[in-house]
Amino acid sequence: MARHFGLRFALALSGLLVGSQSFAKDYIIKFKSNTSAQAAASFAFFEGGTIRDSHPKANLIKVDLGITESLADEAKMVVKLLARPDVEYVVEDFKLRLVDGSSTTETATQWSLQKINATSAWSLGKGSRKVTVAVIDTGTDYTHVDLKGNMVSGYNFIEDNDDPQDITEAGGNPGHGTHCAGIIGGLGIDGAVSGISPQVSIMPLRFIGPSGQGDLISAIKAIDYAIEKKVDVVSASWGANVSESQAQPLIEAVSRLNDAGIIFVAAAGNEGANNDHTEMYPVNADFPNVIAVAASDSADKKPYWSNYGRNKVSIAAPGADILSTLPDNSYGNLSGTSMATPLVAGLVALLKSQNDVSLNASETRALLQATGAQVNIESACNCRVDAGAASDALKTKKLILVPSAETFRVGQQGKFSALGGSGAYSFVSATPELLEVAADGTLNAKATGDAKVKVTDANGAVAESIALHINAADGSSGECPFGSAICHIACTFNPKLAWCPAKKAL
Repeated sequence: MARHFGLRFALALSGLLVGSQSFAKDYIIKFKSNTSAQAAASFAFFEGGTIRDSHPKANLIKVDLGITESLADEAKMVVKLLARPDVEYVVEDFKLRLVDGSSTTETATQWSLQKINATSAWSLGKGSRKVTVAVIDTGTDYTHVDLKGNMVSGYNFIEDNDDPQDITEAGGNPGHGTHCAGIIGGLGIDGAVSGISPQVSIMPLRFIGPSGQGDLISAIKAIDYAIEKKVDVVSASWGANVSESQAQPLIEAVSRLNDAGIIFVAAAGNEGANNDHTEMYPVNADFPNVIAVAASDSADKKPYWSNYGRNKVSIAAPGADILSTLPDNSYGNLSGTSMATPLVAGLVALLKSQNDVSLNASETRALLQATGAQVNIESACNCRVDAGAASDALKTKKLILVPSAETFRVGQQGKFSALGGSGAYSFVSATPELLEVAADGTLNAKATGDAKVKVTDANGAVAESIALHINAADGSSGECPFGSAICHIACTFNPKLAWCPAKKAL
């Protein structure tokens, strides 16, 4: 396998992992209890199908039903599985893989660090190894001269061992995980590649193989491993174009990260699509800990390939022609929202290391958005990260509304808070007919439109929202998590399934 990439090697590759769909025989089964999941995982077969993998910690098993004769037989088995009292849901399995995308040109400079004012941010320190970023990806060349000083023990979920070495293959993996790790925490030895947080702990978690493909259940195992090890940030430069219902096991894993207080930085995608109207997971998972990242170029423009969206994308960051580490002590350029994502993950780690303030996920996202440089790239804030401004805002205790840029749905309730400032906060809505806000920050989204909210601290300092959108309540439900043929046939066996016309008509 090809393992060498020369200095400033320009690769025509997007750097983003997206989903591949085909007529599959593998299904992910979620059990209602850990006991049932463990019992099923202890056998080689389940309901006549072969168990391919299991993750009892999340109550999951992967089963090959072994049915090749007809779609009707497969649909009948799916209905049978859904009818079991110990089964919560069943979804069709899908692969995650690396695909070709944008081209990149040769450059000898790390323009991205200059663009986001990294030097200014570093005046308060270059990070801390007490802060850990899990890079869930293709693994990392942990022997790389510009990485090994920041490496901590990781794991290989492909081969189930403790060696997460990044294995490359022509036309498949170019050293994607190693490149991401360098963007986060390259040491910059002898003037080589420096990460945004040169002092940080990087945990490589490998679930993507040399061909550029990875299993859904392995990605979920990696997420739960990161939770177990109590990392601070997860960098996830991968995703799949699947429905919310099919992505449910992955969404639940992101929810567990949220419950653990771990910030999840995810790539928006490289299809030039609007994520508000394109299903993309895990980046579209709607939790406070998710920071969804679009890409910007050296002119602060959106590369044609970067996904975007004011409701689903949090912010932009440099992602075009990014110079970073590659396996075998080499360096090269890659482009993609995959590159923008670790830059934001590394910046989050840097900010966490610089201040005594314990930033939660919502505060971190609001901080990045409130201090971001305004650019013409559609996101929640229409902005690009500015490391210097974010670091200075924490240092000076700049007052920031939390959230500053957010999308609510009619009927949604919650509460605003604030970061920085002094003393007690008082909140007020300029558009109470749209977004009703009590003085203590309690909110009620009442009608569709664009709202404005401001917070005032005890000294009279004021901070206003950037962009608050209220959309209509989401009436969608009962998506089918299988291929359309299986969905239609399954309804003939059980018309009361959630996605069937008879059920929806009730």
